[in-house]
Amino acid sequence: MIVKTPSVKRPFVTIKPETRDEQMSDISDAEIIALHKQYGAILFRGFNGSTEAFKNLGDRFISSSVAKHDPSRKSVTDDHKVQTVNEGGDEFYMHPEIGREPWQPDIALFNCQIAPWRLGQTSFVDGVTIAKALSESSKELLLNNDLEFINLIEPEKLKKWLGLDNPNNDDLIAVGSKYCCHFRKDGNNYQRIFRRPSLHKPMFIDELAFGNYLLFSRFHHKREDYPMFTEGRIIPQEVCDEIQHLSQELSYKHRWKKHDTLVLDNTRFMHGRNRIATARGRKILARFGFVNFFEPTPKQLAQQPWRSANVWLESEWQ
Repeated sequence: MIVKTPSVKRPFVTIKPETRDEQMSDISDAEIIALHKQYGAILFRGFNGSTEAFKNLGDRFISSSVAKHDPSRKSVTDDHKVQTVNEGGDEFYMHPEIGREPWQPDIALFNCQIAPWRLGQTSFVDGVTIAKALSESSKELLLNNDLEFINLIEPEKLKKWLGLDNPNNDDLIAVGSKYCCHFRKDGNNYQRIFRRPSLHKPMFIDELAFGNYLLFSRFHHKREDYPMFTEGRIIPQEVCDEIQHLSQELSYKHRWKKHDTLVLDNTRFMHGRNRIATARGRKILARFGFVNFFEPTPKQLAQQPWRSANVWLESEWQ
């Protein structure tokens, strides 16, 4: 294999075959894992990138997959482990995959079967570079305030989580520490509440990073109330504008070639896409999951059941 390490303008490792017959499967797990931990973004270019080869690459490193609950995606494999990306044509703001949920995957893999013929570049950015570039006032605000995501949850889904029928708030408080999210009753509705740091440390690097659902929600969905800081405080627009500007300024816009495979540390990198002139014919595959080269503690396993599932179906838990 031929390995090209990142540069300032190209924040990812490129791996190409040394011979025409070399496959992604010929590269050792140890080599790929070491590059992933150090750099967080790897592009495989020039290999056989068939759907089967893409699935097999994911199987090597993912212990539990996440199947997104999204009507604009299609399952490509019968086990739901490989899906299409969103098949619309809108611009997408920077986000880590499923960054609004406690089951945010460790890793995100993308594969190009048919490249968009105009526009439609996938952009991605290292959240560590965003955190370093923040103004001191914004960094201090983010460091001192967690994000809070509040979602309504149906009683039957709540029962799947907690095994309780029609619990009151005392019941919910009693089981509140079972998972890394908690639940409460608000009138006739139940809520699932998840908190995460506004700036966090990624899985494999001891530095602060910005990487969550804030930009996508604020600029794509035009929502100020999701997420918010704790205690229902709205995140200032000027801070969101600063982060949005940095995410664009520091991002790399990747022009797909057929059979490209991109692997991102989803705890470190955010991704998005430019507007697509026409989505017809374009086919980008995706796979998300939890890596088998991270050893969760017994407490993490107990609080994060998605790490021990074969496939975590979002639709059963949201």
